[in-house]
This record gives sequence, structure tokens and C-alpha cells, in this order.
Amino acid sequence: MYCINSIDATLIIRYLIFDTPSNDNTKNLISLSQSWNYELIVCAYNLSISLLNIKKDPINDTDELTEKVYDLQKNMYLSIHSLDMDFVEYMLNHTKMNDLNLEENLNDLLYNLKDFNYDRTVRY
Repeated sequence: MYCINSIDATLIIRYLIFDTPSNDNTKNLISLSQSWNYELIVCAYNLSISLLNIKKDPINDTDELTEKVYDLQKNMYLSIHSLDMDFVEYMLNHTKMNDLNLEENLNDLLYNLKDFNYDRTVRY
């Protein structure tokens, strides 16, 4: 399992949808995920940042981009986590990592929740 940030998401999307060359680490993550051996987790916030960055680039044909990205879940072990109000409230109340930015906090929280590391997730 690997929680991907917006940079990783951008690299993966550009490689899979736009056939943009990528680094070996990204190719390896994609290969493991496509073989259903390794779960890639991305939260909707990080994915949104990635999609906005891709749409800013005029060379990309971004018609139906969001649909294409969500369809990747059919061909690889990819989980896209929504961030509803309860999740955001929980995160703000139970994570006390002031040295991390929001994206890093989200990834850390998703990783711990997915891995059932509740002792590292819930902080009072």
C-alpha cells in the first residue's frame, strides 16, 4: 500500500493517459498496482490538485480527464478516497502534526487508517 501525493498522482496520470515518459519509481508503482499486488491510495484533495495542474498545461487533451482517471480503478489497484465533512473534521481534531502541510497530513492519516494504525491516528 502506498499513499500517493499530488505530484505522484500527476506523474501516474500523465504516464497512463497521456503516454508521457516517467521515472522508474512511477513505472514500478504502476506495474505493481496493475497486477493487483499493491494498492495505491489517493485522497480526492490530492487528486484535485493533480487534475488542476494537468488541465493548466495546454498541450494536454483534457476532455473527459476526470472520467478517465476514475476509470483507472477498473484496471489497477487504485483507491480514491473522498473527503467528506466528517473526515475533515476528524482529521483536524485528531492530528497534531503542525510541521506537516495539509497534503502530508492527509496522506499520513489515510495510511494509518488503511493500515489500522489507530494508535498513530487518534491523538488526544
